[in-house]
Formats: sequence, structure tokens, C-alpha cells
Amino acid sequence: MNNDIVKEYHENKNGELFLEKLLAIDSKPKDMRYEITGYFNIATAFNVLGK
Repeated sequence: MNNDIVKEYHENKNGELFLEKLLAIDSKPKDMRYEITGYFNIATAFNVLGK
């Protein structure tokens, strides 16, 4: 799911939508690698927004 959101962000460069979609993910990560990637993506979205 994260991959689709990241691809969409790369296409439209909308940081607010990127963060909104990442925070709306309701599923649990499969393992620690997926969890870390999720946190990294959220941190990236905040960085893009200057927060």
C-alpha cells in the first residue's frame, strides 16, 4: 500500500495529500521493515511540508 502512495506522490508532488494518505493507513505492518518504511515515509512527508 505504501508503494502506491509513494508512486502517486512522485507523480503529483502534493505533500499534504501524501501525508494524509499515509496517516489514513489502517493496516498493521507485516514486519519491522515495513513499519520503519512507514515511519520514514511519514517523516519525509512532514519534511516536504516544512514541518
